Amino acid sequence: MTKKQRSLFRSFNASILTVALVATLSAIPYGAAAALNELDARSEGRVEYVSNADGSLTVNFAAQSLNAPPRFTRAALAADENVDGSPFRGDYIARGVAYLSFQVQADATPGSARLVLFGADSGRIWWRNVDIAPTGDGSMSVSVPLSVNDMWDRNSGTAANWAADLADVDVIGLEIQQGGRDAQSYTIAGFVIRDRSGAAIAGEAELSPLERDLLDAFGVATVNALSIQQRLLDSSGDGMADWERILAEHDDAFYLDIFSVRKIVAADDGVQIRWPAVKGSVYDVHRAPIASIADPNAYQPVSKGVGLVAAATHNMPFVDETAQKVGDYIYRVIRVQKNSAMGE
Repeated sequence: MTKKQRSLFRSFNASILTVALVATLSAIPYGAAAALNELDARSEGRVEYVSNADGSLTVNFAAQSLNAPPRFTRAALAADENVDGSPFRGDYIARGVAYLSFQVQADATPGSARLVLFGADSGRIWWRNVDIAPTGDGSMSVSVPLSVNDMWDRNSGTAANWAADLADVDVIGLEIQQGGRDAQSYTIAGFVIRDRSGAAIAGEAELSPLERDLLDAFGVATVNALSIQQRLLDSSGDGMADWERILAEHDDAFYLDIFSVRKIVAADDGVQIRWPAVKGSVYDVHRAPIASIADPNAYQPVSKGVGLVAAATHNMPFVDETAQKVGDYIYRVIRVQKNSAMGE
């Protein structure tokens, strides 16, 4: 998946009407998410991904405070991302792929859930909203026809483009968005493509938003497995570690919408601050006297520090020309707009 597609994966219109799926309750051989046989876990922002020994993947969303604006985090799960020769890529029409199915165990109703398909050559995106309800200790079986007449929508082009994109699939996957402030857990298993008879065409997909890039960069599949030396690696020298940059490319929740500045230093023309920014996102810089650090009403916008667009994913610099001494102020940056859907 290209960087542009990763960005678009998280940028669909939330107002699209949710439609019902063919879904039935059935038992699968794993219990509640908390009791799963954990093989590997990693936490990024408010999302934890747990790869289970039975091949399923659990997505845990952390609870959110009532004292701050809610941030409805989304997790994007791509099937066999960047795996050469994967059955989840290529010509679905020639191979007779007619359905996509998976099982989900949920302890809550997500804010939204949708299947997503990218055309490799065209770059078009198709999505199909799905209904997921709490399942208790059981699971829900979801089966979706790969037919444009079955409520698949698109970001561009016409319905006539569906056949071309289905014959040249680059990425297919699932996106889940946290619903409400409570902690939530969703476990996905048996993500497979099927022919018209219902038979599985290949084995289960590997659903992972990060493993490929981490393996390419560090030779390990999880952030938790990084050594101290790997965590300190900063190839660009801008103060943002390489592993942080990878997380920013994949996980929209890794950098919070409101956070304190990580570095404040004196500059010839004022005070320079830096913060971890994601390319295409828009930020406002606020400042308060150091004595008022605990008073949220003391923070005021800084002159020339409003509407700053990050040109890259990096440790973004800004000089507060109205500040005189480093120790006199505390800064806070607010992300007022997330990365643009067309950012690369």
